Amino acid sequence: MAYTTEQDLTERFGAAEVLALTDRDGNGTVDAEVLGKAINDAQALVDGYLATRYAVPFSADLVPALVKSITADLVRYRLMENRATEEAEKRNQQAIATLRDLASGKASLNTGPSESAPGAPVSKKGASDRLFTLNSMKGF
Repeated sequence: MAYTTEQDLTERFGAAEVLALTDRDGNGTVDAEVLGKAINDAQALVDGYLATRYAVPFSADLVPALVKSITADLVRYRLMENRATEEAEKRNQQAIATLRDLASGKASLNTGPSESAPGAPVSKKGASDRLFTLNSMKGF
């Protein structure tokens, strides 16, 4: 399942922009192949960052809203190629920064423990997990 779709991009950026960015042959229709490649590339980037902390790819009904938003910004930037606007450039940079924060644990998708990647670092310390206690330190 793609993290963003043509419909998502149209709702975020408008039909005219999506058409302008994908209609490479000038026939007046969205080029599904061009759009699909940009979506796949953006999703691969997202998964690459998030794989250390989350089970990716996300299932169709569990794609977090933040992942959808980040993916949409990445797709838009990729479609603009070397003609990116200042706004698209800023949104792309923010998307990458957010992915880095998510990957490092500075930010969270709040997906709960069921979406954590196997082997991902999870902190589960409590009072009973102490290495040193008053009783174990007696005599030292």
